[in-house]
Amino acid sequence: INNLGTVYYAEKSYRRSIGYYKKALRCSPPTASIYANLGAAYFARKRYAVASEYYEQALKLDPGVFDHHGTFGTLMQERTVEERAMFHLYLARMYAKTGANDRALIYLRKALEEGVKNRNKIPDMPEFASLKKSADFQQLLVQNPKPL
Repeated sequence: INNLGTVYYAEKSYRRSIGYYKKALRCSPPTASIYANLGAAYFARKRYAVASEYYEQALKLDPGVFDHHGTFGTLMQERTVEERAMFHLYLARMYAKTGANDRALIYLRKALEEGVKNRNKIPDMPEFASLKKSADFQQLLVQNPKPL
């Protein structure tokens, strides 16, 4: 059922893919990959708050869910650079919120390199409060990686 959702996602039928992913959750034990897929489908529909909730569920089940290799990379390639930048910023915020600061910094760097908008607002985002005093966080903001 999850795979059917992925087929519809690949065809850019995001609403239908969401239906199949939700059905997959009802029919099987919750898995990080299904939650990540749901998040991706909502993200594609530009429903970022809902996407973020599903991404957080995926992270709770598997903190490395976004680090695994597989078809996820293919889905990422379908996004525009601007969407990838925003996606990586969302991941950085989620990882920072859960205390996974190393991963938060990795995804924050990716977001900056991809030209995330409103870079100047990053230090004031509440999720980065615990990182503000970190030398690595401060250095990353000072370096201000240029968009690739």
